[in-house]
This record gives sequence, structure tokens and C-alpha cells, in this order.
Amino acid sequence: MKQIVYLDFDGTLSDCRQRLYKLFCYLTGSTKLSFTQYWQLKCEGENQKKILEKYFHYDKVGQKTFSEKWLYEIEQPKWLAYDTPAIGADTFLRRLAEAGWRCVVVTNRQSYQGVESQILRYGWRSFITDILFTAQKCNKEEIIHEFEQTMDIGNTVRFYIGDMQEDVRTAHRIAAKLLVIRSEAKMGIPPILAGGKIHGSFERVYREMTRSREG
Repeated sequence: MKQIVYLDFDGTLSDCRQRLYKLFCYLTGSTKLSFTQYWQLKCEGENQKKILEKYFHYDKVGQKTFSEKWLYEIEQPKWLAYDTPAIGADTFLRRLAEAGWRCVVVTNRQSYQGVESQILRYGWRSFITDILFTAQKCNKEEIIHEFEQTMDIGNTVRFYIGDMQEDVRTAHRIAAKLLVIRSEAKMGIPPILAGGKIHGSFERVYREMTRSREG
């Protein structure tokens, strides 16, 4: 039986908190919010726009300029260098590969090169079989559908592992089994209420995958 697991990258396999916080401080020119304060606000549901408006008094023009600079900078190598593997991700991916899973990274990154370079830096290239990126021109569901057109997925076990609401929707739309990860490396991603039990570690995710496959 074939086995495919789709894996979100940023925030799931890769801990990107430092990168996002440092870029935020760079673009605002301020460390008014500490790392902990910034992520606490994000965990409470405050998006970038609300934070800029409430704490930095950005108007709509300022927010638009900020967003444009953010998209330009966010995948530059100097910022990607701050990312680290999420706790437990190395062992998790190795165990999946050894068990014969086809591990497919699915990301909304704008560029393939940044993801590829990080996977190489993390030592994961032998574990990851495919990298799908939307380039922010389509959604994850569409890029997965296009990918699956090249293969026969009949009688295939398919899992989707992610950490955000978009991942819940994607798993539902492609009819894959959803597992939501909230690891210690991410300091409290907001709970996802729609579908999928939240697992606190990759070890628990792996055990659930094993149980579901055998069941």
C-alpha cells in the first residue's frame, strides 16, 4: 500500500518565529514589542495589520507599504538563516522515510530555492521526496491536485500535517487524514477548532499515523 504524507513547512517542520519577529522589528524600526509579547499577540489572534495599527499607529498606506516590504524581504537568505528545525522534526522525518512514506512538503513560499536550501541545511534531503510551492499564485489544494494528476493514488494512505486553519481546510478538500501539530518549538499556535485533534509533539503525531494506518 502506498503512503503519502503532505507536510506544511513554516511553523510545522521549521521554526520560523525568530525570522518573523526580527523582520518585523527591522521594518518597523522598533523593538517596542519583545519577542514574547509579539508572539503572544499573534497567539491571541492579532494579525500583522492589527498589530501595526494598534501598537505602531500605521494607517492603511503605511500598512500597504509594510506588506510590500515584508513580501520582498521575508524569503531573503539573511532572514531565512534565523530558522531552525522544529523540535522533534528530524527524528519524525527519518522515521517516516524508514517506514516507506513519501514525504511531500507543501508551502506557500514564493520561491523554491529558499525551501530547498533550508531542507539541505537541516539535513533532510534524503527524507523529503517532493517540494510543492504555491508561489502565492494558487492555494495548496490546487498544487496538490496538480501533483496527484501525475500518479495513481488509488489505495493510497494520505495524511496532511499542519498547524494553521488553512491546513485544516486543505486536508478536508483533498480528503486526506488531518493531524494538527502544536509543538513546543512554536510557543502556542492558536487552537484550531475545525476538525483534527491537536497533537503536542511529533512523537504523538507519528503514533497517531501508525494507529490510523493499522486501523
